[in-house]
Amino acid sequence: MSSSLHVWRVDLRLQASRILLTLILVLHLAALAALVQTGFPWYGCLPVVCLLLLSCLLSLRPEKNAGTVTLHEQAGDWWLETPQQQVKASLQHSQVWRYLVVMDFLCRHESRCWRQRVVVFPDSVPADDFRRLRVRLRYGPRVQDAHLS
Repeated sequence: MSSSLHVWRVDLRLQASRILLTLILVLHLAALAALVQTGFPWYGCLPVVCLLLLSCLLSLRPEKNAGTVTLHEQAGDWWLETPQQQVKASLQHSQVWRYLVVMDFLCRHESRCWRQRVVVFPDSVPADDFRRLRVRLRYGPRVQDAHLS
């Protein structure tokens, strides 16, 4: 690849995904249906049903699924922005499928270092941006090797 080629610069604000919300509901309902099919008495299933409901409610929290992550790329550096902070991140690995993009970042802020996974569904961003992101991650500049030191 020539360095003079134009490469799309990532600038995405991730929105809540209806696909993800649907998956959460369907999987919790499937677990509930499997529990009903076991034939255990209702008092034996009650604690598990309560845990399933709690898990579903926690997964559907608005602050957990709201568009709270913004991805930027500036001069070859990736930036993850949340309401709490903006951190520089190194893209370690990415998986690109037709309907899903998974990116693993190594984030650094002050003296802390941690890994952050960002999952992008096609309805989280505009369709053209999702397509560009897939092409950018598949054929663009390679991910950087970041060291913890």
